[in-house]
Amino acid sequence: MEAGLTPLGYIQSPDGTAIVPEFPLGLPLVMAVFRTLFGPNGVFFVTPVFGAGAVALAVVLLRRASGPVAALVGGIFVAAHPVICAYAIQPMSDVVATFWLMLAAALILRERPYAVAAGLAAGLALVTRPPLGLAALLLPLLPQAQNASRTRYLAGLAPWVAGLMAVQWVL
Repeated sequence: MEAGLTPLGYIQSPDGTAIVPEFPLGLPLVMAVFRTLFGPNGVFFVTPVFGAGAVALAVVLLRRASGPVAALVGGIFVAAHPVICAYAIQPMSDVVATFWLMLAAALILRERPYAVAAGLAAGLALVTRPPLGLAALLLPLLPQAQNASRTRYLAGLAPWVAGLMAVQWVL
């Protein structure tokens, strides 16, 4: 394959017969799961499904914080955002990372938080987009997050941080 024909975010494989992702492993991991579950065309469902999930999570978070009207308006705004609109139909990591971080927020900010699951979701956001590490670390420090859940949250996040560090070290 000609290097000039390689799409953004990919590079030629070492043997020059295929393309491989150049960016973090989060999106390719999700695509691999979808391909395993739904066949070769399953990868094309990743970003639309995660885009719809991000809109739904925005509605859930806003409904808890401000009520049903704000949830409806916020859901419309998220769905109409240019990044969500454009990348929910493109295989890019923006929407997937947004979904994982919003899922982490929805889980940690519950009345009875699912802190470990929130940490795992934040870890997936981190593996999808490493610059989200700061947001992942600050999420349990929000005033609405309960103190007791912070340690469990970090226990869910830590394996992803360690894994990402190991992968980066090897690469």
